[in-house]
Amino acid sequence: MADEKIYIQINETGINYSFKSYYRKEENGMYSWHIPAYNLFFSSDSVEKGTERGRKMVRSFYSFWIKQQGFKNFLLEIHKLGFRIPTNHDYNLMQMLNRKIHSAKFKAPQVLSPINFNEAVEQEGQLEMAI
Repeated sequence: MADEKIYIQINETGINYSFKSYYRKEENGMYSWHIPAYNLFFSSDSVEKGTERGRKMVRSFYSFWIKQQGFKNFLLEIHKLGFRIPTNHDYNLMQMLNRKIHSAKFKAPQVLSPINFNEAVEQEGQLEMAI
């Protein structure tokens, strides 16, 4: 079952997305963070800095996969991470790879809160770019 709150919406003018980042406070006062949908880990010295760093990490993910690796590789990578188009995923993904359709909403797989990461921050973002 997909997590309805975590998604990637692709259309001709750009990408809208949302994600959850989980954190825990370590004994040394630092915060460890995990963004399961993108398999990203990082640390910060405050919740506010971690929230901002998480947003930047996800934007960097999109920048790397779309701008440096190409849109087709981006689609394959989010497929590997478990994002799915809710109806007829395989067919619609092939149509996107072949540029026959230009918009779709991918939903993330159901991700349980990582062990020992009890606090969560929900964030949304938007990238404007030609697809």
